[in-house]
Amino acid sequence: MQPWENDMALYGQACSFRRVMEIQPHEEALIQGLCYRPDGKPYIKLHMQDAGSIRLAAGGKLVNLTEKDQGWYEADIPLRPGYYRAVVCRDGVEILSPYLGITVEDNRPVNCLDIGPLPEWLGCKEVLHGDVSHEIFYSGVSGRMEPCTVYTPPGYSQTGKSYPVLYLQHGNGENELSWLWNGKINFLMDNLLAQQKAVPMIIVMANGMTVLERKPGQYELCKAMFTRQLMEDIIPFIEKKYRVKQDREFRAMAGLSMGSKQTSITVMTHLESFAWAGLFSGFMDDFLDDYYNLHLEQLLREKDDFNRDMRLFFRAIGTEDEGLCYFLENDRFCEENGIKNYRKMYEGGHDWNVWRNCAFDFLQMVFQERRLK
Repeated sequence: MQPWENDMALYGQACSFRRVMEIQPHEEALIQGLCYRPDGKPYIKLHMQDAGSIRLAAGGKLVNLTEKDQGWYEADIPLRPGYYRAVVCRDGVEILSPYLGITVEDNRPVNCLDIGPLPEWLGCKEVLHGDVSHEIFYSGVSGRMEPCTVYTPPGYSQTGKSYPVLYLQHGNGENELSWLWNGKINFLMDNLLAQQKAVPMIIVMANGMTVLERKPGQYELCKAMFTRQLMEDIIPFIEKKYRVKQDREFRAMAGLSMGSKQTSITVMTHLESFAWAGLFSGFMDDFLDDYYNLHLEQLLREKDDFNRDMRLFFRAIGTEDEGLCYFLENDRFCEENGIKNYRKMYEGGHDWNVWRNCAFDFLQMVFQERRLK
């Protein structure tokens, strides 16, 4: 076993549950799921009776699993360490394997692979750890109870101090747990705090798939309404229950993909409430769904205030992202209109490997005193 494989056991399934095979006595032949060769190379091993063919697609690669023994199928995975959505097909039909990682994408459960070793800054280390709470609040915007997840830094319950707050949003078809399951934001933050590379903060992750009941029993997905829900429901709930600093200098918002669009709309129309913003694989405008671009008109009217008062406007994307052309259009928009921003590109596509790196950099910049001057 590789030295890091014990740590990876934490990530065998969604919710960071250890896989059963790691905590119960077992025979080697009965292990299945994501495994590793003696040299550390990953492979998939699944047990399925009477399967004609089993294929797995992940990271742009398609592999056929070969039957090595009766009902036992294997295939090497030619992928680098990182996070990948995985699609398993049995006899041409997509299935959900309980022996691979499970998360939520496209509004449904999907399999995923988190191939080790993880970067040092992302693993679960022997450091002080913050707490994660799953909260339920009433939303006057949606007219129903809604969830959010809250990370508080180590020592929050003992210090009595008030903390800056980051509202961190997921992408389309995900939920308030995605930054924990896929982004491992709690471990990332714990590690940065242990190295004194980040400011202790509270991180709030809400469900941005805002649903409105237009008529009794008739519901409509309206993601653009999240700004209202955040400002009218979520922020008041958090500020009442948690010790957060309520000045705009200590309030930030960031998000990936869809969450970046929600961030753009929110911070550009509520400059009085936010001084820090992060767009991860994201865009200032929108070309799909039910969004609008009136926030850009407001940005242009108030660009002098925006440039003066925004402490950090962080924009980043992967070099292979399918939306790169739109990101480059936003580059031109910022340049032509004199919008100050911090821009960075990462190797990768529209995926969690890029977004983890975005968060790693952004968390080391947000709320830093040198940027408050």
